[in-house]
Amino acid sequence: MLAELKDVHAGNIGFVVGNGWSSTYYDVDRMAEEGILIGCNQAFRKFPVDYLVWQDTSVDGECVCFAGPKITSRRKGRVELSPASSYLFGFKKKDGVANKDGNVLLMHSGGIALQVAYTMGCNPIVLVGCDCRIFQVNGQDVRYKGFRSNIFADKQVAKYTRKGDTLSVGGKHTNNHLKSFMRKFEMVYEQLKDHVDIYMLGPWSISTTIPWVEWKGYWSEVHPGRVKACQKETATTT
Repeated sequence: MLAELKDVHAGNIGFVVGNGWSSTYYDVDRMAEEGILIGCNQAFRKFPVDYLVWQDTSVDGECVCFAGPKITSRRKGRVELSPASSYLFGFKKKDGVANKDGNVLLMHSGGIALQVAYTMGCNPIVLVGCDCRIFQVNGQDVRYKGFRSNIFADKQVAKYTRKGDTLSVGGKHTNNHLKSFMRKFEMVYEQLKDHVDIYMLGPWSISTTIPWVEWKGYWSEVHPGRVKACQKETATTT
């Protein structure tokens, strides 16, 4: 049961690692040295997460391959999991207040991972790669007609983008599918903000509700700020 994890990481910084494109801008290996990493869905394929959270039975076959502690929902047809390394949660009504009783609000894996981090007692909690944004790229490595939102293939986003369902939120590209994801993140934030500090890492998110922080110490080599600084330095020395 999820309640077994109550306050097991009290006072530790908790990183909720999503699969949004902005996650490539940060050194998640360093985060693993300084905090607790809670990955969503396929995140374990790219990052050294401590826990893996998912709730959709369609990804069971892949996520059960994760060697560490797994956190998933109690559902019919669920692939059998090793009880020694698995924690199950139930769902409750959306008008309930997220708490540490072993239940979570029904939503996507990232929003559930945020609630799990709270259950574990993490503070602060930092959302990494939970931007719900479509990044427009001017190079050859492009997807979705020049847009990409996820470091993995995202069939749903591809479908909505092909339909032309792109919109701008605060000057950032997204679509209604992703925007609905962000609304759920914000719903959890509103319920927990008086109990725990929650931030987005970097200014990439489409959210205008959840505050963001930028920690240069976690920048990867491809972070736009680092790339720009290197280009400026190169121009100065030539």
